[in-house]
Amino acid sequence: MLQSQWDPTFSESSYGFRVGRSVHQAVKRAKRYAEEGHHWVVDIDLEKFFDRVNHDVLMSRVAKRITDKRVLKLMRAFLNAGIMQAGLVSPEMEGTPQGGPLSPAGEGKFLGYSISPGKGRAWILIAPESIRRAKSRLREITGRSKGRSLEQVIAKLRVYLTGWRNYYSLNELPSLTRNLLGWIRRRLRSLLWKQWKKGRTRYSELRVRGVGKDLAAQTVGSSHKQWRISLPPALCIALLNRLFREMGLPDI
Repeated sequence: MLQSQWDPTFSESSYGFRVGRSVHQAVKRAKRYAEEGHHWVVDIDLEKFFDRVNHDVLMSRVAKRITDKRVLKLMRAFLNAGIMQAGLVSPEMEGTPQGGPLSPAGEGKFLGYSISPGKGRAWILIAPESIRRAKSRLREITGRSKGRSLEQVIAKLRVYLTGWRNYYSLNELPSLTRNLLGWIRRRLRSLLWKQWKKGRTRYSELRVRGVGKDLAAQTVGSSHKQWRISLPPALCIALLNRLFREMGLPDI
């Protein structure tokens, strides 16, 4: 109810936690600025700002627009509700802690994209830090010591990658996602190689999957670890990209 009254007064350049506005819109606007010739960005972060909001000052500002004392009383109660740590509630005399009753029901980081200016246009790319974070999470999902089947791992990957793909759908450099998908498939090949364990099992698995006798024997007898083995040719012949796709690994 408050939003319809307050939202029209907010800046047109504001996109966070507003109905009908999204990160994707903000990224597209940043791209337009770059294409217009703007190349400087000023990043301002008021350290611990929300932790230090004065309740009295905040409520006096709110009271200029809201006259219903019941609403004001409820908002004050939310502000003073405090936070629970180790089962104990600590009252708050200042600040609007994120995760409190009045926080905006989510966690926002600034975009996760980077804008790369070019001749006559700018390109929207997935930021390197975002790729690193994704790989960190993907390593957890595809960990080779968790004892899960390939089907279970791909099911978890499908959940994570579907949301990740939707968020980063503005990416305009396909090689970034293509390389990441190739890295994921290599992780899965490495996972299976470790699960096969014994030389006899590995040899029979390679042979039944179309790998020639000599290449299968050479691969099984190699002293390299599973990550090196997961490179072409043997495991890429035995475990085609199509196999993972048919098992539900999404194309990002």
